[in-house]
Amino acid sequence: MGKRAGRRACVVCAVAGAMLTTVASSTVHAGGLYFTDRGVRPLGRGGAFVAGADDLGAIFYNPAGIVHASRQALADVGFVLLHSEYTRVSRVWQVDPNTGEPTGQSWDRTFPAAEGSSQILPVPTLALSYDFGIEGAAFALGMWAPYAAGARYEAKVAGDPNPGRYMLLNLDGSALAVPGVWGAYKITPTLSVGAGFEMLVGQYRSESMMNSCLPDRWMCAPEAPDYDALTKLDVGPIFAPSANVGVLFDPHPNVRIGLS
Repeated sequence: MGKRAGRRACVVCAVAGAMLTTVASSTVHAGGLYFTDRGVRPLGRGGAFVAGADDLGAIFYNPAGIVHASRQALADVGFVLLHSEYTRVSRVWQVDPNTGEPTGQSWDRTFPAAEGSSQILPVPTLALSYDFGIEGAAFALGMWAPYAAGARYEAKVAGDPNPGRYMLLNLDGSALAVPGVWGAYKITPTLSVGAGFEMLVGQYRSESMMNSCLPDRWMCAPEAPDYDALTKLDVGPIFAPSANVGVLFDPHPNVRIGLS
């Protein structure tokens, strides 16, 4: 009886532990894409444009501002130029080949500098607004592309494998755009509201290296070039919908409050 009771207790504990693990687990999400501020006027204000949106730049910051645009056309082009330099310095520890234990001696190894750059490409923002003769209302149709640089890094530097090859080699073939429609209405002379629907569309591609060396299973050194494998990521076609809403309130001729 004592053994049976002990076994039952163990089974109950195991089931309870499994249930607790299941309940305590959580969903893991990948990081999203970060889009910077955009537009000449918003960037000139350091991105503080949620309350100041009174032209078609409002499609990105606060759609309620479209009501101030009424009938406008916007063609804005930005040029992004990226040049980066990466120098890796690693601490190397000496290991006794007979025992496999560290000897206590170490030194720094500086790898050749890896440089990356991107082509100068025009990044557009295009929009058109019209009120259709409806007093206090405005509607907009437009498209913008992320301010992004397609950096490219060579696979080898000074004849040796690029020390940053496990992060990124290139983004060749990637193209993203965000078309959308927006509308705004002035409820009172001091209060405006707006909303929009957008869709991130395009293709995302990248190349990097992965290393298949498992020192605990195979006789190999970590990051040994002979175990490098070119990895290609191809995501698309991408269709990711989103929406934005906004409010503008003018409690005083010299004061405007924005929320988006």
